[in-house]
Amino acid sequence: MNLLLFPEENPLALTKYEPNFLSKEENRYFFQLFRQTVSWQRPTLIIHGRRILQPRLSAWYGDKGSDYVYSGVKHEVLPWTKELWQLKTKVEEYTGFGFNSVLLNYYRDGNDAVSWHADDETNLHPLIASLSLGEGRYFYVKPKLTDKQGKRQSYKFWLEGGSLLVMLPGFQERYLHAVLRMKNYPYGRINLTFRKVVNQ
Repeated sequence: MNLLLFPEENPLALTKYEPNFLSKEENRYFFQLFRQTVSWQRPTLIIHGRRILQPRLSAWYGDKGSDYVYSGVKHEVLPWTKELWQLKTKVEEYTGFGFNSVLLNYYRDGNDAVSWHADDETNLHPLIASLSLGEGRYFYVKPKLTDKQGKRQSYKFWLEGGSLLVMLPGFQERYLHAVLRMKNYPYGRINLTFRKVVNQ
């Protein structure tokens, strides 16, 4: 079943959501495996000139030469594992698009988060596929530009564990997105965003 994320925004060219991309058994298996075996890091980021400890764990895997820089941190690519390659192949079959890297973010509980941003770096292809493992979390989206009244309507959408959200070209150009803190939420989530680094 394919669902449009924001039907009032005509997102047919912007998003596609598959809530049951993985089975419940696959979701549990990959979450526990990656939680224990991924080379997690917690770098210091530069945000608006300030150095802060990243409020989540992350790791970067992919093809050789697909290093990635954001918030002042260079993520040197680690080689694909068998299981990451397996999921990459499955996502590529669904999207019909080839990826050369994946950013993993581990939100250990509701205190871990990522602030408003767009993955619109010039060396990233704008199509990004986001796979959720573990428990669900809210995914927040708002336009980059204000409307005629000077306002920006934000949206909140629950991403299920085992779901796939495909952000198509145009989404990063028009929207900011975030995974905001959830007070007293004890559950973990691992998010895999499959990407294509270009212009190396």
